Amino acid sequence: MKKSLSLIGIGLMALSVWPGKVSGAETWKEVRLDGEIVLIRPAPAGPAAAGRVFAAEGRTTLIRVAPDLGEAGRAAAADIERYLPLACGGRALGAGDADAAHNFGLVLATQQSGDFISRAGIKKELPAVGEQECLILPVEAFSDGRPGVALVGGSARGLLNGVYTLLEISAGVFWETGRILERREKPPSTGAETTLVHSRELSWPQGQIVWKPAVSDRVLYIGFAPDMVPAVNWASRNRISHLVISTPREFPLSGAQEKSLRDAVDQAHGLGIRALFLNMTHRLPVNLGALKPSSPEAIQASTDMFAGLVSKFGLDGFAWHSASEGIDIAADPEYQKQKRAYWEARYFNSYYSAIRKIKKDALMVMLLGWVYMNPAEEMKRLFPKDIVAWVVPNTPIIDAALSDIPSYDENFDRIWYWQYVTVSRDGAFPMVKLDYLEKYFAEALERGHGLAPQGVFGVNAFNAMYFAQVARDGRIPHEAFLRSFAERFYGDARMGEALLDFQTALVYHRNWYNNVHTRDVENYLNMEESSLLKGAFETTAGTAVAAKSPLLKDRLKTMAVTMLRCFLRRSPHLRPQEDPAKSWTMDYMSVFGWNRRAVEDMVRQYEDVFGPTEPAAAGDLFGEEFLKIRSALLAPAAGK
Repeated sequence: MKKSLSLIGIGLMALSVWPGKVSGAETWKEVRLDGEIVLIRPAPAGPAAAGRVFAAEGRTTLIRVAPDLGEAGRAAAADIERYLPLACGGRALGAGDADAAHNFGLVLATQQSGDFISRAGIKKELPAVGEQECLILPVEAFSDGRPGVALVGGSARGLLNGVYTLLEISAGVFWETGRILERREKPPSTGAETTLVHSRELSWPQGQIVWKPAVSDRVLYIGFAPDMVPAVNWASRNRISHLVISTPREFPLSGAQEKSLRDAVDQAHGLGIRALFLNMTHRLPVNLGALKPSSPEAIQASTDMFAGLVSKFGLDGFAWHSASEGIDIAADPEYQKQKRAYWEARYFNSYYSAIRKIKKDALMVMLLGWVYMNPAEEMKRLFPKDIVAWVVPNTPIIDAALSDIPSYDENFDRIWYWQYVTVSRDGAFPMVKLDYLEKYFAEALERGHGLAPQGVFGVNAFNAMYFAQVARDGRIPHEAFLRSFAERFYGDARMGEALLDFQTALVYHRNWYNNVHTRDVENYLNMEESSLLKGAFETTAGTAVAAKSPLLKDRLKTMAVTMLRCFLRRSPHLRPQEDPAKSWTMDYMSVFGWNRRAVEDMVRQYEDVFGPTEPAAAGDLFGEEFLKIRSALLAPAAGK
């Protein structure tokens, strides 16, 4: 992990600082660090929050870290040193400066750090805390006479959860997804994106508490990429407990692929996150692909391959999707004599036996609930009870799922929810699906199930951040979340209503078999949907006119292009008059004309606000998309 940045280091390493003055608007600053953009907003007007102060402008805070914390302790101290100076203008010193003069103290420890805690001057009996939990304790005076805050985790992971909760509540720090979770071949150009609130002092306002996550299993599932460490850091800062990496499909892995996976797993373990891989049952090394899938040799070869990965990478478990998802199975008449679920279980149970011999408490996860892996009563006869059933709820987003959640609850010890955040390739564009997610998040909270959504990508920041916040804090009405999120993410609370209208307009246009981004038109926007979408676009463009920083304007551009794209793709288009699929009625021509004028207005407004360049800058997906939209609009109507 890179050495943390002191106040002086930030001044030296910042690539640029944008002061943020926009037409008399409040000042927001952008500080561009190595691999990160930090967006600094001013504190709201009014008196500062009461509580135990632990940092202040022009003053020094000493961070003392218990030696048993290891890499997690170094990461915690590094992030405090990184963000505290930006949040209040104070100075943060690490343990190497223990003799330096200071005004406040932060003590980072775990329950196992008894002597260290006593030496810090905390003599009272402390409450017990769970592995994922953290005691946050305001201290009037440590042993050196200075005030501050002590954080005592039930484990290293629990301590980190407390540190990031402290920073979030005292300094308004939110680690957004940025572009770091997107599928990609190259490292992201923008890196991580962080928002914080600047004030003259930082304080902990809640008194003594034990922080506990609302959901015990908070799972980030990502696709393989050359550099997954930024995603692991995002997971840690957002208090995620498990990481599942979908590995490459061909085995054996290349040296470069192994290194990328090793870096991600080691980083996760250093930060107290459990790491698992995901692949497909029946997978074989490339040179054994001709083995008949019903043969003992095929089952053993597949088992040896996956068990070997658990040993090589020190994994905490493994997860599997079913064989039809991306695997060509060799022709085998014997294989066809049994149901598909039978073979899924044959392979899985072989994996289960081998991996549990390597690691007796390994998490063995199977994706269940599809039409061919259902119902639960049948699955319980095929799979062990103590696995993790990664269940696909029956939702309007994907209708291949028929899960009876209560039945899975009765028949398996541990349940994760595989909610679809993206469908097919619509993850390239931001789509708001919080109305759908809220229902299933609420059910998971009520039943004590884990949250492990599929497709948490960077451009869908609202979906990803909603998942992270609900998983750690508990149920949040999605309308309230969007309003709060929009105010910090776009710099304007009006965007909350725009996002809600965008969501409502596309409720019937975002699902698997009728997806605005991936399917040909099967039904047009009705007039109400069109009006909502056009209004959301106009709010987005209007907000961008007075954007408080370049980063905010770029985010608004992403939304504007997406809204324009959705409007165009779900508007009626002229067809040749001889086409029997469309009658040329006056009503149809009227609707076509209204939509045509609306798109033309939106294109002009976009150009006025964002001033697109031709050609689009390299890697500017949304700039390229706008040029495609404009080109499609200017093309002559079919049959003319």
